[in-house]
Amino acid sequence: MELLTGIEGASSQSVVKIAARMPTVSARMGTFLARHAGERFCDECLVREMPLRDSEQARRAAGVLAARTAYRVEDDADCSRCDRIRRTIRALRAWL
Repeated sequence: MELLTGIEGASSQSVVKIAARMPTVSARMGTFLARHAGERFCDECLVREMPLRDSEQARRAAGVLAARTAYRVEDDADCSRCDRIRRTIRALRAWL
């Protein structure tokens, strides 16, 4: 929510309403991965393709998704974009 502070003319209630409608990074990542089901993405490629702020943001969001059965995190897998062997995440199936 700190990104929304300082909006001129916005009341604190309107800022909260805007923040409530914004998808979380993990939700955005889940949608992105579902659209690319089966493809493996390392943190750096997710940062570039989604886009995200940095690889730490990608790691945190991937950690949230890793707890769900629709996603698989693999420590030593080929990234579908950069072809490097890295920690990757992928959606097991498309749900969109």
